[in-house]
Amino acid sequence: MADVVLLRFATEADAAALCVMHIRSIREVCAQDYSPEQIEAWTGPKRPEHYFDSIRGQRLILAEQRGRIAGFGDISGTR
Repeated sequence: MADVVLLRFATEADAAALCVMHIRSIREVCAQDYSPEQIEAWTGPKRPEHYFDSIRGQRLILAEQRGRIAGFGDISGTR
């Protein structure tokens, strides 16, 4: 049986985990295409509170699998 993926709007309580996931994703997925300096410039300023506007505007969707965040996306179309 395949794992169920739940899609839901993010909440402010998710912000810290989202930030960690986003930084990890950038560092792991983008490392082959960007220099360490570029990766640091991209990830260095990221903070959980930077996601609040998208969360409050109900534009940030989470994918959860087995109770853990498996992915996310901003549905505003501007980012």
